[in-house]
Amino acid sequence: MRRHGDDPLTDEQRHARPPVDHPVIRTHVETGRKVVFLRDHAESVVGMDYEVERALIEEVNAMIIHDDIVYRHRWSPGQRRAVKTPV
Repeated sequence: MRRHGDDPLTDEQRHARPPVDHPVIRTHVETGRKVVFLRDHAESVVGMDYEVERALIEEVNAMIIHDDIVYRHRWSPGQRRAVKTPV
């Protein structure tokens, strides 16, 4: 199940932010290693049946998302965070 909610987008929201295709596997620019670029925000996989693609997205997410490697931060007023994400 999508962790940020199951509510489908309204027509207005879809028009304001249309879906964009991204590769699921990317090459890291510094190391050259293949990396998985998939999280629960993924809506579908191009060319796959919806039920099959949702099952695949959930299965892959279950393998790669673990509490021991996820950074969580409780924000306080005035805090800032900078992150380098070269992928």
